[in-house]
Amino acid sequence: MHFVSVASREEDSAKAFAECTDRLRASGVRPDLTLLFISVDHAKEGIDARVEKLRAAVGARTLIGCTGEGLIGGGAEHEGIPAVVALAAEMPGTRVQPFAFTQEELEATSPGELWKGRVEAPPGSVFLLLADPYSIDVERVLHEIDALGAPAAGGNASGGPAPGTHVLFTEGGVRREGAVGVALSGGFRYRSLVAQGCRPIGKHLVITEARENVIAKLGGKPALAVLQEMVEQLPESELARMRRGLHIGRVINESQETFKQGDFLIKNVMGIDQEEGSIAAGDLFRKGQTIQFHVRDADAAREDLKTLLEDFRATEGAGKVDGAVLFSCNGRGERLYGVPDHDSILVRDTIGEFPFAGFFCAGEIGPVGGKNFLHGFTASLGLFLKE
Repeated sequence: MHFVSVASREEDSAKAFAECTDRLRASGVRPDLTLLFISVDHAKEGIDARVEKLRAAVGARTLIGCTGEGLIGGGAEHEGIPAVVALAAEMPGTRVQPFAFTQEELEATSPGELWKGRVEAPPGSVFLLLADPYSIDVERVLHEIDALGAPAAGGNASGGPAPGTHVLFTEGGVRREGAVGVALSGGFRYRSLVAQGCRPIGKHLVITEARENVIAKLGGKPALAVLQEMVEQLPESELARMRRGLHIGRVINESQETFKQGDFLIKNVMGIDQEEGSIAAGDLFRKGQTIQFHVRDADAAREDLKTLLEDFRATEGAGKVDGAVLFSCNGRGERLYGVPDHDSILVRDTIGEFPFAGFFCAGEIGPVGGKNFLHGFTASLGLFLKE
């Protein structure tokens, strides 16, 4: 496989697209798949023609993409400025099947029927999914991908302040609603790394009473009482992190004998009922599930991603990646770390130099415990490995 990642920070849209086009053509790549991400500044009149011109000039067989509040590619992260980023991939032996649909089309299909007539996804398939958060139920789409047993990577378009202000790119041209993507099968090896930016605190706890998104009891005690007991034992440094935000991690695969980082789906604590002693979070809970409280901050985010990358290097070795996609939360980046290019540099320094691209999302897509989820605050990295 051959991947090329390019970027332009030209403020003029025509010049930005031309610069990316020229760099792709100069690379000699003949892409089976091209991913194109643009800042909202460039999503204006004439975008259809500019995308089509780039597609034709580089011979892109399949092209998908969207707008992003910030972009990742060409060896850097581009935040708060106009930019265009492209990732072009030659993928011999890989079947690339594009798809696109609206919420109306999604609702018109029965559960488990979405992909019929759209794509074929044999074992080993991977989905790249990009969506407009204003107009489609992404979690329903992820359930449909889960039914195929395939991992997904991608995210919600970002940067647009209202419905109709994002754009999505697909075979049919430019869209302003719904979802677009590709199903990839055959001819590659793939790994997903989803860093949720958290560190666990306290110990594993078993839910003994719950309803929908509310945890009433843990280990037979009111959930709030258990939390308060834990707080009394924490050092001041952890208490400071808790004050900035407390989260709950729910174990996805309860059949495991032990649980470690990456086994939990992390969601925000949304509220506490002092009278009942219950805790509400952005997830659905039931009796018998295992949870653990988590905290988030820049240090936790850095260590989480670093640990996943080091584990990957330990199993695959450095220099084993041909190319990758990186979908990061728009709450990460410079606003979290205080420095530019933080996660991109960490990826390169830990597992080697290779082309990758993506954007800062309003919700990131990636698998945890063998199921796909729409996350917040994560970095979802999809790695295409050397044979």
